[in-house]
Order: sequence, then C-alpha cells, then structure tokens
Amino acid sequence: MTLQNDILRTLSKGTCTYDDLRNSFPHSSLNKVLITMEKQQLIVNNEGMWSITEKGRKRAEKRKKIAISLLIIPVIIFLLLSAQFY
Repeated sequence: MTLQNDILRTLSKGTCTYDDLRNSFPHSSLNKVLITMEKQQLIVNNEGMWSITEKGRKRAEKRKKIAISLLIIPVIIFLLLSAQFY
C-alpha cells in the first residue's frame, strides 16, 4: 500500500489534525503528500482538521473492493476443489 492509501484509510475513520497524522506516519514527508492529496481533491483541510472528501472515500472503497474480490476467488476455487474429495 502507498502512503496515500494509508492516509485515506486513516481519515475514513474520522477527521485528524496534522499532529495526529504525524504520529501515525512519523517517517514520511507528510506535508508534501497532504498537499498533493488536497490538490487531487481526495482530502480537505477545514480549520486545521484533515478530513476525507467524497472522491477520496470512493477511491478508498474501490481499493477495498478489489482486495476483497482478489481474496474471494481463491477461496471459492479451494472449496470447489476440496468438495471433489468427499
């Protein structure tokens, strides 16, 4: 996962201040990433509180759906193959 996806996932749980995000991601160039994401209209800064926009929420949900679908396919194949042995 990229830092942008991690930030979107964190902000989807609720708004955060810059200090909260800095504590969550201490080893990153957070200010550059936040400004880039704000220009892409994925997040917005309202009076010092960072929150996710609707566009960012859709992007985070899209990633989640792709991951779930990639996990479901092998499970279905495994169940079908294991059913042949009974």
